[in-house]
Amino acid sequence: MFEHTEVWLHRGQEKSKDLQSTFKLVEKKSWGGVELDIFFNKNDKIFYITHDYSNESSNTPYSLNDINQFEGKKLWLDFKNLKDVKFSELSKLKDQLKGLGKKNFIFLESQNFLKLKILQNHTVKSIFRPPLVSDNKLFLFLLKYFIDIFNYDYVSVPYKQLNLFKKFFEKGKVVTFTVNSPETLCQLLKDNFTKVVLSTINPDKIKCEY
Repeated sequence: MFEHTEVWLHRGQEKSKDLQSTFKLVEKKSWGGVELDIFFNKNDKIFYITHDYSNESSNTPYSLNDINQFEGKKLWLDFKNLKDVKFSELSKLKDQLKGLGKKNFIFLESQNFLKLKILQNHTVKSIFRPPLVSDNKLFLFLLKYFIDIFNYDYVSVPYKQLNLFKKFFEKGKVVTFTVNSPETLCQLLKDNFTKVVLSTINPDKIKCEY
């Protein structure tokens, strides 16, 4: 789907009080897509669009269900606490995500390797985010082997460690995040190694010289 590295809006739910305005902002400012944080409330069993429980009721009234009204969007859904979702509840979530994927392009990110694999399907692309990242070559080799075995679509890594991953992962297999320096963003776009870069920088505001 992507020929070149795309810049997507990081933590899109913090840019507006409603999803419609968030998606309009993404389109207006020329971000390729948007990342939304998803937090599961164990009490009411709802997946809220928020970064953590403390922000759940105060900053956003929206849930994963509210995305159903949209289509044609590129969404990176970062599930913050997938570990709290019982295996018995995964089937319902998988059907929900599959439905969203039929109308939108969905990235699903999690550190929970097993539940991520269960939720992955042809309409939902998986992003495995390692709980830790080491510059040890054996670690990186084993990580690549692990990702190949589970057949995840992408691996998410901090941009400062991208050079390490270039030696072990092929182009387009890696996504990265929290890039808020215009110079760094330009370099990543020039390298064209990552599939997606998450940033709060408006792509229209930067001028890159290649």
